[in-house]
Amino acid sequence: MFRTVFTIFIVLLCTTAQASNVFFVHTSAETSPGVIESCSIESAARKNPDKDIIVYSNSFRDVDVEILGSNVKVRRFSYRDEFSKASTELSRWFESGKWREGFCLNNLSNSLRLALLSTQGGTYFDMDIIS
Repeated sequence: MFRTVFTIFIVLLCTTAQASNVFFVHTSAETSPGVIESCSIESAARKNPDKDIIVYSNSFRDVDVEILGSNVKVRRFSYRDEFSKASTELSRWFESGKWREGFCLNNLSNSLRLALLSTQGGTYFDMDIIS
């Protein structure tokens, strides 16, 4: 497992430096961003007008997010698809159900961030970071 995580970390370092997007991941059930989340997305959009600001969410309404900047987009995701694009190891881990051990929602969210960084590149921000 350590070897896999280390390999993903190296890939992230290589792809992140060259990428042109900023992204957020929302895995909760809220249908619209709160004040802090909105400020975070809007500040990223204002500070990075030449980059795409992508909010990965299956529950936010597009209109509530895309109003925060002309360069802000919402993308839907499938854990299975994102993990299979990222690595065989992540795909196997997901399919095995090992993500259900311990803090299952945290495990899924953290793994999704790694998968997106490895396949899409870019810069990831938590939803409480102001640029």
